[in-house]
Amino acid sequence: MRILAIGNSFSQDAFKYLHKVAAAAGKDVTTVNLYIGGCTLERHWNNVLENKNDYQYELNGAGEGPAATIKDALLEDKWDVITLQQASGYSGIDNSYHPYIENLYNYVKDFQPDSKIMIHETWAYEHDSNHGHFKWYGKNQEYMYKALQNCYYNASYQLGAEIIPCGDFIQHLRRTVPEFDYPRGGLSLTRDGFHMGYIYGRYALACVWYKYVVGGDISTNDFVPRGDSNYNTDMHLVDIIKNEAAKF
Repeated sequence: MRILAIGNSFSQDAFKYLHKVAAAAGKDVTTVNLYIGGCTLERHWNNVLENKNDYQYELNGAGEGPAATIKDALLEDKWDVITLQQASGYSGIDNSYHPYIENLYNYVKDFQPDSKIMIHETWAYEHDSNHGHFKWYGKNQEYMYKALQNCYYNASYQLGAEIIPCGDFIQHLRRTVPEFDYPRGGLSLTRDGFHMGYIYGRYALACVWYKYVVGGDISTNDFVPRGDSNYNTDMHLVDIIKNEAAKF
């Protein structure tokens, strides 16, 4: 299975562990992230029009890949799934999606008519995030979440494209799992107020992608996230995330 994300750092978070989660179940999954930090749908579309090779081609969760254009990637091979997403700060602003997401959808379909195009729903910032765009949402996580959810699901309906409900799952964990209730002393799922944490946040995204995109049973998967350091992963938290994802 080959999965291509036309994304940014939030798809980078999503792909960090996905290849390894799939491999742990004996599934041959290749992931490629076309990465530009903070890239909006409008910039993606302008890059198409100018055929800009501004993207890092990140293979199987590894960064610092070679430069590429969207067209390069689309012509490379047959893709089973191709995903689109909005930049996080603009994710709850509906007019920032249009006409760019429709244009990208049609462009991708022209090159890959048999690919399944999905919408990667990103997530709301942490309660105390210092991201400059958080003020657009009154620095209110719940408000931002509802706004982005509305925008993503509207785009999904208009395009007839399925949602990868990462934003929904992250908010579910925040609301229902005391260990991740950050305002009341739990762990934040982010590392800086907006990007997912290196262990549990990124693992939560991988679980969602594995279930909704790969179609695997996450409840039986034995992959354990370790991050890029010797951080001592808490298996209790890993099991909570896995069990919640299996039910979600």
